[in-house]
Amino acid sequence: GTVGSLYIYNNPYTHTVDYFILKTSSYGWFPTGQVSNEHWEYVGHDQNSAQALLANRINNKGYLYHGKLLGNINFSNKAT
Repeated sequence: GTVGSLYIYNNPYTHTVDYFILKTSSYGWFPTGQVSNEHWEYVGHDQNSAQALLANRINNKGYLYHGKLLGNINFSNKAT
């Protein structure tokens, strides 16, 4: 698995679809009680909310530009 990626689990115990984010490079089974553990972060049942949470975390990490700039550029640097 990839740390920080979103995973889906069709939970046969609760009959729900659960979403998890992987926290570590080693992992085991998904928690069946809709909770987080040392390997998985439980992020709910709603796919759109889970994807939005993950997108916000990725966006908060910042960006690195690689390429060629021509002309003037305005630059802002946010310290985190």
